[in-house]
Amino acid sequence: MFRFHILAFGAAINCLATGAAYALPLVKTYPPTPKELLANIQIESINKLVSVPVLLEQLVYELESDRSATYALLSRLQFIVYGGAALSDQIARKLVDHGVHLVSTYGSTETVNKYNYFHELIMII
Repeated sequence: MFRFHILAFGAAINCLATGAAYALPLVKTYPPTPKELLANIQIESINKLVSVPVLLEQLVYELESDRSATYALLSRLQFIVYGGAALSDQIARKLVDHGVHLVSTYGSTETVNKYNYFHELIMII
């Protein structure tokens, strides 16, 4: 996403401005698979996530199909920021019902006005 959308660029700029650390998923190919992303989120210092809705949908499908996976990894994050497209109501409801805090930047990616609260390590995908 970093190379293809202003959302990730804006997040990088705001991380620099606020002193936050910027982490990319540790994977061999990009974008990461849902399993790879869940494995990366297990790093305890990751406490925020910036994503696009299609990957959040894939994460929900992974969590719903893999009995060993739980929403606990996502719900322990302070929030998940998504942008670049609208998130379906069904996926948003599943995430929120499992304690995930969502922040939408859909529609405001040109202004990047949502990132003044990044002060710690986040993962950008």
